Amino acid sequence: MESIKLLILIFLPILIFLFFSGRNPELEKVSMNLSGEKFTIEVADTWLTRMRGLQNRTSIGKHEGMLFVFSKEGQPSFWMKDVNFPLDIIFLDKNKILVEVFESLEPCNSSVCPSYKTSVPFKYALELPAGTVKRLDLNLGMQFK
Repeated sequence: MESIKLLILIFLPILIFLFFSGRNPELEKVSMNLSGEKFTIEVADTWLTRMRGLQNRTSIGKHEGMLFVFSKEGQPSFWMKDVNFPLDIIFLDKNKILVEVFESLEPCNSSVCPSYKTSVPFKYALELPAGTVKRLDLNLGMQFK
């Protein structure tokens, strides 16, 4: 029992620091082609990196984004807490087919922020600069690689 308490005393402050320390550490980056345009996409594939997302960043480039990868299909909600710029989010099922789109979600820097939940299950969510869905004419049913 004492060893468990000791472990908690050691690791709890580390976890709290990581949780509240702001933006994600350096994430894996992949190149993705969307409607003929090349994007640099950061991959958030752990609980902590998905939770932090694009929080506390000052901007996002026209050809940048973040891909949230989940272990299985589901309907986790998203929010814009401490995100400083509007985003489009596209949701892909396990076959990488576009199943839902949220456009121009506004930043939220208050203590209470709305959450956004899809109407269908998804395995991947791709956050892109607001306006990208319209500019690239991304539509439901599109297949991604």
